[in-house]
Amino acid sequence: KCASAMYPSSLPVMYGLLNGIFMFSGRPCPATHHTMGLALVRQKNLDEVVEFLGKATELDSANVRYYYVYAVALYESGQHDQAIFVLEATLEK
Repeated sequence: KCASAMYPSSLPVMYGLLNGIFMFSGRPCPATHHTMGLALVRQKNLDEVVEFLGKATELDSANVRYYYVYAVALYESGQHDQAIFVLEATLEK
């Protein structure tokens, strides 16, 4: 089992560790946000999932995978129109 699923209170610690691992140039790291979004999926906290995955797309607009996963999260959270918009916009890149 994923440690974050067993110990939800460990997520802030996990975020800090991931940020330290993935940090580059002292800027926020898209990989940290993407990984945290994926970790939060197990807890079914879709608002935070969408927030973290959306931030990953903002920080790395060239990473199509981030957009796809973000769109899936939007769809799962009931934001169907926004999910379709994200996918269509990604196709235009």
